[in-house]
Amino acid sequence: MAEAMHQSESGMTAADRAQPGRWLRRLAAMHDARWDVGHSIRAAITIGLPWVGGFAVDHVVSAMWISFGALMASSAERSGDVRGRLPVVIGATAIGAAGFLAGYLDGLPLAAIVLIMAALGGVAGVVAGFGAVLSLGTMQALLTASIAIGIPDIGPFWQPSLFYLAGLGFYALLFVIEAAFTGERSRKAIVDDLVSALADLAACRGGLLAGTTGTDSVEAARRVATARLDDLGSAMLRAARSSTSGGRAEADHLAAVLARCDAAFLSIMAAPEAAGLAAAAQRLRAPRERNAAIAAGNDALGAAIDQLAASLANPSDARGEPDSGRRSPAHRAASRPLADRLRPAPTAATDAAKLALCLGLAYSVRFVDGAEHWFWVPLTVSLLMKPDLGSVFARAALRIAGTVVGAAIGALILAVMPKTGWVGLPIAILAGLVPWAMQKSYALQAVVLTPLVLILVSALAPGPFNVDYGTQRIVDTAIGGVIVLVFGYFLWPKAKADIFAAAFAEARRQIAAYVIEPKLPERRRAAYRALAGMRRRLEPQLAEPPPASDEAAAWVPLVAAAERICDHVSIYATSTGTPTGPTGEGKALAALGAYIAMTPTARETLSAPDPGAGSAALAKLHGDVLAEIHHMDRLRAENARFMATA
Repeated sequence: MAEAMHQSESGMTAADRAQPGRWLRRLAAMHDARWDVGHSIRAAITIGLPWVGGFAVDHVVSAMWISFGALMASSAERSGDVRGRLPVVIGATAIGAAGFLAGYLDGLPLAAIVLIMAALGGVAGVVAGFGAVLSLGTMQALLTASIAIGIPDIGPFWQPSLFYLAGLGFYALLFVIEAAFTGERSRKAIVDDLVSALADLAACRGGLLAGTTGTDSVEAARRVATARLDDLGSAMLRAARSSTSGGRAEADHLAAVLARCDAAFLSIMAAPEAAGLAAAAQRLRAPRERNAAIAAGNDALGAAIDQLAASLANPSDARGEPDSGRRSPAHRAASRPLADRLRPAPTAATDAAKLALCLGLAYSVRFVDGAEHWFWVPLTVSLLMKPDLGSVFARAALRIAGTVVGAAIGALILAVMPKTGWVGLPIAILAGLVPWAMQKSYALQAVVLTPLVLILVSALAPGPFNVDYGTQRIVDTAIGGVIVLVFGYFLWPKAKADIFAAAFAEARRQIAAYVIEPKLPERRRAAYRALAGMRRRLEPQLAEPPPASDEAAAWVPLVAAAERICDHVSIYATSTGTPTGPTGEGKALAALGAYIAMTPTARETLSAPDPGAGSAALAKLHGDVLAEIHHMDRLRAENARFMATA
């Protein structure tokens, strides 16, 4: 039974990995996407309306830059509550506006421009690892720089930069107006998503105990629940950093809700009865109905959910005492060192070198390509060479495919519509689709963005629309894609065993810390977060051709086993009176944690720790954890060619 569970833990059996087309299916897969009505309406208005206004006042080119700035602002917006979204949008788009100043390089020899832009690409690749603002901002700056260098007639270059910032200002204004009416609802949506995830987890665990669902469903539901717990924790931290009393009070409330959600999560993971879990799922799906019953014999689960429901129904009761002189958990968490959030990726130097090489080659295309819109080649490279946004290979392949379809759509619009303000209608429709397409698939994003950019850029040329732009875009995108695939992917070593091993070692250390202090929610969230980060590293590689996909697939079951160790610790943490001191069970937990933190090589020379005369819960934890560790060691031995020792 246990072996069958291990084989199905990730859907990655040996037979699965032997299927040559598996990575292709992942490459073309569509993701779940939620339609963000506010984001879509904002994008449609701020990108489409300036075009209409430009024709009304006979300043079409200026209006195009405003629309372009709004488009980049919309593309920089990510999910989350309003406190976290707007600063990223403003910061990234403001950095992007500076890219137009690269147009002042126009008087230099082309060879000098190639070297300068390659060097700037390398710098951008390094600083992109210091956060979302710099990552998105440097990408936008490289895009606008390619346009300014490729179309020197748009100078003086400070003018498009200012209009670009005007587009950002227009977008930010609508964002603030919307936030004034929906900001509270946005934050409540984060809590609602978490409660819904806990309900799904309770339903899946109940189904597992009843024999109607499998372990894969439970593990998937648990991963969603832990991700939603992290989302709520991030919202709490943003509120705690607020300088207003309202922000601090909200942080205290979110901290109380987070603590009770943590308690509910633990109780769900440890609940022994299917009936109690089914009732809990129903209770969580209707948290304000006070008369819902929890099955007898599951008092801990019922109490946790009752507390959670009380904090949701009566927010003022959960705000704590912000004026009592004590620092709340939210405020203590908000004071974490900034350096922890500004640590670059371990591959930053290599990624920067790849970007510099590919960008230099893209600008070198100008030596042999006299086409009017050659700048699309470096623009394509700037878009694709962003490893922090996903697999470079997948982005290049999907970008080329999406551009072909999108260029056909754009050519059709350019062919049937006159160059008037009425073109603002298809612009608005396409702009409204961008937020959804970005979530769904990178290919679909290219399908929507390509005709939108084709129409906007057509404003730079006098006279009617030129259908030839569509063909040029396909050719230029293909050239840029080939540069990225050859010089940014295939020529570089694909093995990432050392990187994966280092990430897994860090996750192991976080798990060990959780084992030693199982009662601390911060330890639990850190362990699950480290494993979620490991999965995010693996997922892009699974969509790449072998051997990269095979190497990533070998690590997936190890991550699943490590997640199950966290699950066992979470179940143990619900046992009453668990000590964490230097004696008793605390000493046994410390020994078990140290054993987990060791490398497989170090464990070979040691005996497994003994739970001693501890409780039955401790003995079960030891047995379950050691079984998972031995299973992981077997997986490592079977896939040694893909793994480094860590």
